[in-house]
Parts: sequence; C-alpha cells; structure tokens
Amino acid sequence: MENNVSILSSSWCIEYDKILQTMQSRGEVCSFDKFDELDEFVDKKGKLVLIYTSFYDFVENLTARETSFTRFLESWVAHATQLVNFARINRSKIILVSSRDTAINRTSFENISGVSLSELEVPNFSSSTKLLANYTSQVNADVRKLLELLDALTTPLSEGVLLSETSAYDVEVFLQTQEKKSAELSSEIFELTKALTSTQEALDAEKQAAKKLEAMIFDLNNSLLEEESFNKYSLSTLSEFDSKITTLKNALEESEFDKRRYRRQRDRVEKKNQKIEEELSLLKVVLSTKDNELKRNAELLGQYEADTLVAKKSAIASTKINERQKKSLEAKVNELQKSNDKLFAELSLIRKENDGIKRSRLYSAGQVIKKAKNKLNRDELRLDDQEISLVATSEYFNIKWYLETYPDVAEAGVHPVEHYLLYGAAEGRLPSPNFDGKWYLIRYPDVEKAGLNPLVHYETYGKGEGRVVSPKMLESEVSSKKK
Repeated sequence: MENNVSILSSSWCIEYDKILQTMQSRGEVCSFDKFDELDEFVDKKGKLVLIYTSFYDFVENLTARETSFTRFLESWVAHATQLVNFARINRSKIILVSSRDTAINRTSFENISGVSLSELEVPNFSSSTKLLANYTSQVNADVRKLLELLDALTTPLSEGVLLSETSAYDVEVFLQTQEKKSAELSSEIFELTKALTSTQEALDAEKQAAKKLEAMIFDLNNSLLEEESFNKYSLSTLSEFDSKITTLKNALEESEFDKRRYRRQRDRVEKKNQKIEEELSLLKVVLSTKDNELKRNAELLGQYEADTLVAKKSAIASTKINERQKKSLEAKVNELQKSNDKLFAELSLIRKENDGIKRSRLYSAGQVIKKAKNKLNRDELRLDDQEISLVATSEYFNIKWYLETYPDVAEAGVHPVEHYLLYGAAEGRLPSPNFDGKWYLIRYPDVEKAGLNPLVHYETYGKGEGRVVSPKMLESEVSSKKK
C-alpha cells in the first residue's frame, strides 16, 4: 500500500461485503483470516487501517444468500467480539472504519490514511434489511451491546477524526461518552418502541371497529336481497341437510359396526388369554406334583445312602458279608435311580413346555396387558394397552434376550415389556440387538421432542414413514442404494 499504510479486512467480512470484494479486486485492501495475524502489523511503525462490514450490510447480503439467520447471527457475534477486543487493546495504533463509511466519505478517508480509493457505488439498504436489523438489535442484547461498542471504537470519517493524533486517554473518554449516549439512545428507542406499539394496537383496534361497522352497513344493505332469495335458498339448504343427515347416519352405522367388530375381537382375545391361564394353572399343578415326587425320591435316595453307609461300616467291622443282601440293595438303588432320572426327564419336558408357552407372543401380550391393567389402579405410573400390545408383538422386542442382557430385570420380578416401557427406554436399554432406541431418538429429534417411546413410535408411525431402526440398518440401506 502507499505511504507505508496497511489497509486490511478479515476474509469473513469480505465474503459477505460487496464493497470489500470490489476493493480487494482492485488491490486496495488485503485480507486476513485470524486476528492473531495482525500482531506483526501492529508492531510496525506504519499505520494500520482496519475496515469491517457494518451489521446492516451483513444482513443485506445474508438475505440474498438465503442462509440460516440464526447460525449467521452466532457467527457474527463471535467475529464482532474478536474485532472489539482487538480494537480496544490496540486503539491507539489502528484506525477502525466501516466499509460503507469508507466508500461514502472517500475524501475524509484519504485525509486520515493518505491513501486514495477509487470511486465505488454504494447500494441502498432494502426495507426488509432495515426492519430485520433494527428488530434484531432491539431484542438481542449481545448484538445491541456489540453495535454500541463498535460505534464507540469506529473512527467517524464524516467528522475527519484522525485516530493516530488522538491520545489513549481521549479515546477512552470518547468511548465512555459514546457508550453513555448509546445507552441513553437505546432507552429512548425502547420507550418510543413501546409507545409506538401501544399506539399501533389502539390504531388496529379502531381499524377493526371501523371494519365491523362497514360490515354491518354492508349486511344491512344486502338484507333486502337476501330476503327475496331466502325461500329458494332454504329449499336447497334443506335438501343439503337431508343429504348430510343421510351421510352422517351411514357413518354412524359404520362406526357402530366397527365397534361391534372390535368387541368381538377383544372377546376372542380375552377367551384365548383365559384358556392360556387355565392351561398354565394345570401345568403348575402337574409341575408341583412332579416336584413332590422328586422330593420323595430324593428322600428315599438319602435314606438309601444312609443305609449304604451303615452297611459299609458293618462290612468293615464284620468279616462275613451277605452278598445276596448287597445285590438286592444295589438293584433297589438302580431302580430308584432310574425312577429318579425318569422324573427329572418329565420335569424338564414340562418346564420346556411351560417356557414355550411363556415365550409365545400371545401369552406375552396377554400377560403384559393383564399386568398393565393391574397397574392402572396405581397413582405412580400408567401404561397404555395399545403401547403394551405393540411392544409385546413387535419383531424388534426379544423377551429372552432382554432378560439375559439385563439380569436386574429378572431379579426385580418385572415383566420385560413393562420394564422397557416404564424405565428401559429412558435408561437407553435396547429392546433387542436389532433396534437401537437411543440412536433412533438422536436421529429423529421430533420423536424425542414429542416424548414418545422409540419402539412405540416406530411401530405406530416410523415403519410406514420408512424410518430406520439402527445404524446397521442405515448402512445396509446406503449399500443397497449404491449397488
């Protein structure tokens, strides 16, 4: 640059500022990425002119880009904070100006920096830009504070102030004065905005009252015409009402039919559940009988072992052993052992049948519904029958796997479906190795926001919407699409 003057602007500002883009293409301004890079310029003897983009220019170019305003605002606050901190530390060594002020007041900028700039066309702000920027500066405290600090730190070119000739004390006094003025101005703007809002509300109320009066006058003017066509309209309306009544009656009949069909289905399910409970009770009786027989055989075996021990002691003490009696006892032991093995086999078969019944989806659904209905009388937790049925019959809920993976559930004596609905999903537990509820909530935040159980949501809505249940399923879908 000329006259040992460095004119810089951040690459982030240049990205959003058409004025800075034009100046950079002409070689009148250089860019930097981070404020740490400016330390070497500050240490030099020459002047450092730092040009930044005004908040209004940012908003103007942002509207044309159709970028997310919330994300942009976070980036602007972070960048403006760095700019303010750098300017406050080096206020006596730099000249801080805005790009729009530089383009408008080129002569003042030349007097301050000694560098001549080419003439630039400065576009006007749109009404939407002004509205959005003014509203944001009022409702966002961080933006409002940063704008006040930037205004205090910026060299106003219209007044021809040369920062290099101003002492640090004067700058501090100027900053304090500007901050005080900005605070007073913000307070006045707030009060004016409040008064304007009240006035606007009163004006809107008056407009609404005027519209109501106009509507009443219009209705009175048309009342005569409406009376003339009333008879014809009444006949057509009655005909439409008759048609609607017929339609409603048909819909009501269909609804009643659906209710009766649902009741019949519910009765069949209840009868099946009752039959399963009766079979289970019978199996429990048989199992109890077999257990008693097993205990009796165990007592006989214990008695035999005691008799055998006595016989062995007698054999040690006596030199003559009755071989015939020994063989008889051994045969009796073999018979008891065979009987005991047979009872063990029958007991294992009964237990397998009992486990098969318990593992069946119909029995699981019935047990879950029965336990859930009993819990409806409690005040602490409540379960929905439909949710219980959905989880119990879902292909992604494995009762055996759940109990083996989480043994504390079995120790607590709580049914796996009931535990998963009440506690498991909230604790991040999996209903099966093929369904990751925690991942499902992270991938679909609308489900977490609605407060729904991930498996219940998938069975009710997610399956029809084509949602995936785990990262493995997502990888499989991506691989199949690539093929």
